[in-house]
Amino acid sequence: MKNNGFDIEITTGDSLDYYKNQLLDHVTGKIDREEKVTVDGIAGVKLTYKQVVVIDEFSVSQVIINQGNRDYIIRSLATDIDQILATFKFTDLNEIGCSTGSDCPDGYFCNTFDRVCRQALPD
Repeated sequence: MKNNGFDIEITTGDSLDYYKNQLLDHVTGKIDREEKVTVDGIAGVKLTYKQVVVIDEFSVSQVIINQGNRDYIIRSLATDIDQILATFKFTDLNEIGCSTGSDCPDGYFCNTFDRVCRQALPD
């Protein structure tokens, strides 16, 4: 783990099956749990698995948030991930790609011209 116990990765968008296969092929023998989560108003998926580092085994969670053509991956020890997610904020939601309004967090809409989430104007 990096950054005081968690790691954040931004990649071009891929399927959930791709990330599962990467874990199963390179990191762990099985995914113990898969669950839907919300991070800063945006839907994601949390995968929890066992990972061996040197001789110790740790329970790790990886959260994948897909927005348009980008994936945001947050990785941490399973015991810490919920606290990290509870305080995690995207700093520039106007840069999140989208296809429909459901891709954007609450209070944002999908601008069909440039396909990014834009903050809705107050009523």
